[in-house]
Amino acid sequence: MTQLLEIEGLHCRYADQDVVADLSLNISPGMLSCLLGPSGCGKTTVLRAIAGFESIKQGEIRLNGQIVSSPGYTLPPERRGLGMVFQDYALFPHSAWPTISTSACSASAALSAGARWSRCWSWWG
Repeated sequence: MTQLLEIEGLHCRYADQDVVADLSLNISPGMLSCLLGPSGCGKTTVLRAIAGFESIKQGEIRLNGQIVSSPGYTLPPERRGLGMVFQDYALFPHSAWPTISTSACSASAALSAGARWSRCWSWWG
């Protein structure tokens, strides 16, 4: 089965500062995934690299088996078939988590509408 997203040996750098070093992960279709870590650890940089907004210094990013980023090559964001929504907690502080979780769960086309709803709201306990 082709992985939806494959990242192998990803390195991202700003000037002389390594922000992401040797990240590898695979995400299968229908899999629910999360990047979790402290502020400044590179989560947004990884998402920007996946979306095509950041070039990478080392490694590969593949979507559905197609290389979309490697050193010296970046498929333009508009040709990747992805969307990225920037969340600003100051805009709607009371609804940031429901917005993120509902959007993430709704994106899983492998599940029925009822299963997506159930999966999302089960997080709330």
